[in-house]
Amino acid sequence: MTQKAPSVSHREITAFVRSQYGLELQHISELGGYVDQNLLLIDSDGNRYTCKVHDRSEHPAVLGMQNSVMQRLGEAVDTCLFPRPVRDRAGDWIGTLQSADGEPYLVRLLTYVPGRLLKEVNPVPDRLLEQVGQTLGCMDRALEGYYDPAANRPDIHWDLKNALASKPLCAAIADPYRRRLAEYFLLQFESEVLPELVQLRKSVVHNDAHRYSILVDETADELAGIFDFGDTVYTYTVTNIAICLSDLMLTGEDPIAVARVLVAAYHREFPLTEREIGLIYHLVCTRLTIYGCKAAEALIAQPDNKHAQLKAEEVWNLLDRLLATNPLALTNALLEACGFTVAAPDREVQQKLRDRHMGKSLGLHYREPLHLTQGALQYLYSAEGDAYLDCVNNVCQWGHCHPRIAGAIRSQVATLNTNSRYLYEQLPQYAQQLADCFPEPLSVCFLVNSGSEANDLAMRMAKAYTGHTEMLVIDKAYHGNSSVCTDISPHRIDRPGRPGLPEYVHKTLTPDTLRGPYKRDDPEAGYKYAADVQRIIEELAADGRGVAAFYAESQIGTGGQIVLPEGYLNTVYEHVRAAGGVCVADEVQLGFGRVGDHLWCFETQGVVPDIVTLGKPIGNGHPLGAVITTPEIAAAFNNGVPYFNTFGGNPVSCAAGLAVLDVLKDEEIMANCRTRGAELMEGLLQLAQRYECIADVRGQGLYIGVELVQDRDTMAPAAALAEAVVEMMKGQGILLNTNGYDNNIIKIKPPLIISAQNVQRIVGTLDRVLAALT
Repeated sequence: MTQKAPSVSHREITAFVRSQYGLELQHISELGGYVDQNLLLIDSDGNRYTCKVHDRSEHPAVLGMQNSVMQRLGEAVDTCLFPRPVRDRAGDWIGTLQSADGEPYLVRLLTYVPGRLLKEVNPVPDRLLEQVGQTLGCMDRALEGYYDPAANRPDIHWDLKNALASKPLCAAIADPYRRRLAEYFLLQFESEVLPELVQLRKSVVHNDAHRYSILVDETADELAGIFDFGDTVYTYTVTNIAICLSDLMLTGEDPIAVARVLVAAYHREFPLTEREIGLIYHLVCTRLTIYGCKAAEALIAQPDNKHAQLKAEEVWNLLDRLLATNPLALTNALLEACGFTVAAPDREVQQKLRDRHMGKSLGLHYREPLHLTQGALQYLYSAEGDAYLDCVNNVCQWGHCHPRIAGAIRSQVATLNTNSRYLYEQLPQYAQQLADCFPEPLSVCFLVNSGSEANDLAMRMAKAYTGHTEMLVIDKAYHGNSSVCTDISPHRIDRPGRPGLPEYVHKTLTPDTLRGPYKRDDPEAGYKYAADVQRIIEELAADGRGVAAFYAESQIGTGGQIVLPEGYLNTVYEHVRAAGGVCVADEVQLGFGRVGDHLWCFETQGVVPDIVTLGKPIGNGHPLGAVITTPEIAAAFNNGVPYFNTFGGNPVSCAAGLAVLDVLKDEEIMANCRTRGAELMEGLLQLAQRYECIADVRGQGLYIGVELVQDRDTMAPAAALAEAVVEMMKGQGILLNTNGYDNNIIKIKPPLIISAQNVQRIVGTLDRVLAALT
């Protein structure tokens, strides 16, 4: 795309065609081109030709192959015109022009195909789509038995089987969102397409049918011709229709509708196999990705290239739409259009197996549980062919199947995975980089496999360091699923009909300035809630018991997305430390930039904990957790009781953790979180002004809660309404969930990579849902 075409003078061209072809010209003009110099010639009899002057790098055998293909198609396909090579006086199809610059150029003369570019027809009517699909099918049928060794062209990046050659060009894509899209779709090509290629048919194909190489009649929307055989190659046959589809999808409001018409018409002339149809989605996305990568490269060299800019915008927008489209939706639509039977999903079978072999305590989301088959950055795909914008799964914080993280895991698991009793470079490298993310004196890492393990281990450390056993927690808090973590999770254990807190765990007032005793209009609210912690400490001291630790999320998550009032955590930490205890910040749900302005949520309160626990997003879906603490606490934990974790800090987990830190730094994740979080908060606050059922919108960054009530006077929780909203939003393709003690709070915590369009969709859809339900 950055290669410069030859620029031979018109005088030289005129002299060349006179001597070699015996033609006298009455007109010569440039037609444009990236690689070749293309000219329109009109001779004295009014006959029109295309003259192609080729770069010195072109091989005569390749040009000869292209001539043979054009000749063969012109004889076998009658649905449109193709350029035909013209022989010179010596009977040759290719001549050599010795230019004034002293360099020889290869020259061909082709018959001219009249018409206007398909680009000028928008939208493209179905009849014209059918003609294009039919003609491509006829072309591939005509070339099915044709072979020329010169068609093996391993250097052509536009041959989709060579897609991974474009991978280094991803670095040229300035926008992190688009760069991630390109890397994702190339990863899908590598994992979904490459293993299947050995099963596919191969043939010589045009390889470049699009709106700038397809001609329509000057006066009617009828197919007139196809030209530009410069990328003709021997490759996998199905790529020919996929390449054309990738461009024509840009012309319609409904890409799947365009695909149905085009592919069905192709299939009627040249039947596709089910395997080939199953790859079309990925091949389309691959072609678009290659274009996006090459356009980015071209725009670095030619920043004023308007054509590349405009086409690139179209391509990126379509890739974004295709990301939001389940591949099964396109595949099933094409299978049906081509007369195949679409297999029904087996969700009920899967659910019955799960019910039979899994404990009943392991529940499922939604009245009709989702049968998921794939994750795609901010989307999840179901077995039914639906795509869902994931706004609740805060484990894959950088997006499902993030290409860099998935690639790091795959590479490492194929190299080495063992336990931490051995030296390997990934463990100390990751521990150092993770520790560098924290303020002093937090500098020692212990790697585990989940947030629950991290909180469990933190308790052991607190007891070892302080010599005390009593634990302080916030009422309605949740800290994990182990026995110890359940003990310190009032949200789970301290409810009617449940065991209640064990004797060593003490709950303090939830610092809820909406429903608690101290409200938002009280500037001392944070200090008053902190006073309740001091009260418990004093009662314990009077009983001869010392505090080991105070556990708290720096914004209460499962308990209701509650933002702590100013001064609360700072004051509590002072009370706890004065009593000889340590302060544990549970960052399992809130860490790694989710609050937008800070890497860690505890920083929003201006504190430095003694122990920090990490989980969920730390491995972007890979089971990983960590405890970060001070050298003094780590030394006290080395008390003769051995600690070992078989899988904690294994090489694969460290590779995942390192990739997460790289993505956090390289892809401007926190900046996106701040911007999208502000947009989302603004939109939700506007809804709160219109809907009385919204009592509160609160949160930080992309960790937001919307509290629903029956009415604002009684503030009675509206749990049924919250559930109905979640179910209806699911029906609209957006996944949310509820939390809070009364399950009346809509929790919104999407991957931090969501786009502005995603935010608009969330707010707009919630608006329509609330209007329908209230």
